[in-house]
Parts: sequence; C-alpha cells; structure tokens
Amino acid sequence: MKCKYYSNIVCDFNSLDEVRDDCRSFECDLYEEEVLRRKALGEIVFFAIDCQKDFMNSDGLLSVPGAEAIKPKLKEITDYARERSIKVVNTADCHTDKTTEISDKPNYKTTFPPHCMLLGGDGIEFIEETDPRKDFSSNYTMVCYSDDGFHESFDRARNIIVYKDEFDVFEGNLHTDKLVRRLNPDKILVYGVATNVCVDKAVMGLLERGRKVYVAIDAIKELPGLPVDEIFESWVENGAQLAKWDVIKEII
Repeated sequence: MKCKYYSNIVCDFNSLDEVRDDCRSFECDLYEEEVLRRKALGEIVFFAIDCQKDFMNSDGLLSVPGAEAIKPKLKEITDYARERSIKVVNTADCHTDKTTEISDKPNYKTTFPPHCMLLGGDGIEFIEETDPRKDFSSNYTMVCYSDDGFHESFDRARNIIVYKDEFDVFEGNLHTDKLVRRLNPDKILVYGVATNVCVDKAVMGLLERGRKVYVAIDAIKELPGLPVDEIFESWVENGAQLAKWDVIKEII
C-alpha cells in the first residue's frame, strides 16, 4: 500500500513490524485503523518466560538442566510469531543484591544464588533464539518498574520486554496486570523456563485472570528438586491446555 503521506514509502500491513521508523514520528490514521481492525479480530499473545543466558546456557549462573535442548523449539516458536506478527511478551529476571530471592546460602526452593544481575555480566541478556531486540530497533518496548511503560510505542511494538524482580511476573512488575488487560488477548501461549518456578507463576497468574492459556510442553524445562507433576496437574485443573508445539500451532 502506498503511503498517503510520503510518496516514497510503501507500507506492508501484512507485517506491521515493517512499517518504516519515519512513519512513527506522526499519527498515521491508516496504521491506527489496521491496529484496531486486528484487535477486533481477537488475538493470541505469546509469553516467553525468562529465556535468558543465565538460565538457558549450560555455563549460566543458574543453568536449567536440559534447557539447551529446547533452544531449537524456542527458535521455531519465535520465528512463527515473527512471520505472523504475533505479539510476544518477553519476561526477564532483573536482580540486584537487595533482591529477596538472591542468597549466598541458597536453598534452591525460595532462594537461589546470584543470577540475571543488573550489574554482573551478560547473563541477564536474552538468548539469540528468542532475542526480541535483534530484528528492528523499533520492534520492541520495555516495561520497567519506575514508569508505567505504556508510552506511544507500546501498542505498535510486536515484542514487549517485562523486567521483574520476583518469581511471579505479576508481583515482580506491578505493571504486568495492566499490560494483560490492555492487550486483552483471546488466547495466550506460554513457554520458557523454569517450569516449576517462573513459568508456573506466569501460567497460574494468567489463569487466575480468566485467560485461556496454552503451554508448549516441549518448549519448557524445569529445575531439579522441585515438584513438576503436581504443577502440570494444577495447570490442567485450572483450565490450561498442555500439548507439544506442533499440536498447539494447529489449534490456536
């Protein structure tokens, strides 16, 4: 579609991420109409939970055993979302030495050794397979603690990064609840790590808020020494649908 404001720009509304950066400097009614049209159709949103180097890499500070093995599946899901312009909420641990779960004597249940530290190496960064910032500089927006995060770029961004300082994304970032209400998706797909900590908190939090939740069971991984089967049972009892990604993508 030829832009009615700039003769040299062509907008491709089949992929809203391809709208040029210089289009974002003013109110484009065509763009806004397309955003509203898509919202009216009802959308699915993906929740990528803590796909960070300290968890996903074998040399990470709190490496989740077996997490390396699900990286190809995470990339497959990420590519699927990109190709279809599906919004992805990327949660990320962001800790300091004052974080309550950080301990020099961790029990690996409620406390853990330092990881994903705000000041402390690159372990806080996303892995390449899911990195929301690698496509376009204008493709993402961040929701931090100190402001509401819902500036002009929020509705237009395909990737949303939510930094949190607790296991629970709803407790670790007080804007998450508002974020979910604002996105108002019909369905939510959840994947990432760790199954029995932060993924569990995200799934249950979304279910408690009346959302229809799908979990890609071949794109999650758990920490050892904590319950897993009971968590799966709780998810199902509360209405979540669990299946492999190849099955889920045929029904969402």
